[in-house]
Amino acid sequence: MKYLVLGALTFLSFSSFANQKAFELSMDLSIGGKHVASPHVVTRPNETSKVFYKTDDGEFFLEVIASDASSKKDDNILMKFVIGQIDKDGQRKVLATPQIITGKDKAEVTVGFTEEKDQVSLAVVARKTSL
Repeated sequence: MKYLVLGALTFLSFSSFANQKAFELSMDLSIGGKHVASPHVVTRPNETSKVFYKTDDGEFFLEVIASDASSKKDDNILMKFVIGQIDKDGQRKVLATPQIITGKDKAEVTVGFTEEKDQVSLAVVARKTSL
C-alpha cells in the first residue's frame, strides 16, 4: 500500500509539471539591415529567456519575458524584449526595448534610430503551449 501511495504521488507531481503553461516563440532578428539570428525559444510565463549570438559584426543578445496579454481566455501574448550588443570589454549596449502583443498571427516590429546601422528589426510568431 505504501508503494501504491508513493507511486500515485509521483505520478501526480509529474503530471503537474507536464501541464505548466509556456510560450513558444519563433523570432527573426536583424540589426543594421543584416540578419543576426532566428532563435526558437520555449519559456515559462514571466521568466526571462536569454539568447546570445556571435557574428562577424560582433556579439549580440536578446532577452524576452512573455506573459498573457490579458486576464481573458484569449490567445493574446505580451512579449517584452531587450535587444543589444556586447562590446569587446563585455559591456552591454541596449539597442532596443520593444514590446509586442500578438495572438495566433505573426507580429513584426521595427525599431529605428537616426543611423541605419543601429536599426533593429524583430519578427515574432508566438503561441501558447505547455511543458
